[in-house]
Amino acid sequence: MPGLSPLVEHVYFNPPVPQEADSWWARYKAQLTGLTNTARAAVEADSRYILQRGILAADTAKPDEWSFRRSRTGLVMGSVQSGKTASMLGVSALAIDHGIDVIVVLAGTRLSLWRQTYERLVQQLDSGEENTQKLNRRLLCPKTGIALSEQTHPLTTTYRLSSAAVRRKLSQGKPLIIVAMTKLQFCLQEVKELGRPVRMLVLDDEADDGSILDAVVESSQDPIYGNLKQIPRAIANLWDPPQGSPENLFSTYIAYTATPQANLLQEDHNPLAPRDFLISLRT
Repeated sequence: MPGLSPLVEHVYFNPPVPQEADSWWARYKAQLTGLTNTARAAVEADSRYILQRGILAADTAKPDEWSFRRSRTGLVMGSVQSGKTASMLGVSALAIDHGIDVIVVLAGTRLSLWRQTYERLVQQLDSGEENTQKLNRRLLCPKTGIALSEQTHPLTTTYRLSSAAVRRKLSQGKPLIIVAMTKLQFCLQEVKELGRPVRMLVLDDEADDGSILDAVVESSQDPIYGNLKQIPRAIANLWDPPQGSPENLFSTYIAYTATPQANLLQEDHNPLAPRDFLISLRT
């Protein structure tokens, strides 16, 4: 009709790919230069599957989908050299983009493995120049100057977290990223004061090691109320400490391993036993 612009339909043989925003996943994906296109696609597909089926499967607004401790536990199984660490970092990036407040990466019980995992996380997940923009987008613990130092620092210095900094970052919706070995004290008081649901994701990179109950240690203990092996109990204290957990904290623990037999066959009174999901990575 006169005065009206004609309707035009654009048909594409190859539809344009939507441009990704400056997200954690976009930055992480840009670092996967050593993988083929097929491998990168597999890492992304598996990471998104773990996010949806494992981490976001339960709604914080529906208490019946959570245990009374407001925690969920699961296991991700992958073959040796199948990209478990790549998946773990990919899941972390997607989780942050979907509003997960706290990421805790447990890097085993050996200093060499902890440092190796920390360096890879800094290079791939938290990539970029250590400038004001990077400092503003997250709170990383330990700081790179301490973690990568040749000097030895006490744990109180290595994992020192300012309560004000934690409160400020969480209130701004910025993530707290922690790379620890096995034992860590978390600022639960700051979580309680936030006044909204806070979601924490704990990724155990060496889940067939310290997180398994020791049969010899446990043989003389009551299976329910006895003293659990120190490492599993110390990890569970992140979300379920003896003094009680804030009612607004919701946590998901994911064990990554290539040898899941002990994780699956152990007694389920271990607080880290996989109860909610089991996911296998493609090779």
